[in-house]
Amino acid sequence: MFAPLYKKGFPADTVEERRTATQGLAAIAFRSEQAFKDLFDARDPFPYLDFEFYKGKVLEENHILYDHDCAFYIRKGEDRKRLETKRLITTNGETLTLLAASKPTFGLKTLETQLPNIVLITGLAFSFLISIFAFSEFRKLEKKEKTLRG
Repeated sequence: MFAPLYKKGFPADTVEERRTATQGLAAIAFRSEQAFKDLFDARDPFPYLDFEFYKGKVLEENHILYDHDCAFYIRKGEDRKRLETKRLITTNGETLTLLAASKPTFGLKTLETQLPNIVLITGLAFSFLISIFAFSEFRKLEKKEKTLRG
């Protein structure tokens, strides 16, 4: 990484002022892979997702800018059952393509796959209990009304 060094007391608001005030450059070299591993505590913050950025709309290996997991490639058009999206991003006249997909290791546990059925059965049971309670209360009111009339 490079950062400009400016002379003290010189204005640096415009491009011309910065060019005039430039005294030199400071260079910083670091190993990005190690820095990011240290930053994320050697844990992948997205263990079940993969992201790929491509320059332009061409999804070929020589156009890839970033791949979150190099061991897993997102291939569009294959028949599979997983979450997947493709987005075009245009910035400063450049078009980037973002692919995001869940990895094959991502899956629902048995309880999570049965959750819709559990919610349905529980809802039906509560509805049935509330109906019985309402019906019995209605019967009590009818009996009370009959005794008051008669």
